[in-house]
Amino acid sequence: MQKDIAANAGDSCRATRWTHIMFSGAIVKERISIDPRIHFGKACVAGTRIPVQGVLELVREGIAFADIIRDYYPDLQPDDIRACVQYAIDVLAVEDIHLAPTA
Repeated sequence: MQKDIAANAGDSCRATRWTHIMFSGAIVKERISIDPRIHFGKACVAGTRIPVQGVLELVREGIAFADIIRDYYPDLQPDDIRACVQYAIDVLAVEDIHLAPTA
């Protein structure tokens, strides 16, 4: 996945401009950001310091969206969690996998 990081001092959590990948829709572009100054450039929910990975780990454990919001991240909305899942899907969709030939 290629991305251009544009330093935008006015809004550090929205400092990412995607150039070579088409995400499934505006929801991901609006709700997920990457800023080299936040969590070492890991994807996070826009406007927060909540890493996408942390949200996905809770989803993996089968925790309901309402419980994630209530018990872990009260600043999130259900659409933020959906955007985290869609972001992971989009990243995997463009990933190249190279398998070694088997004998």
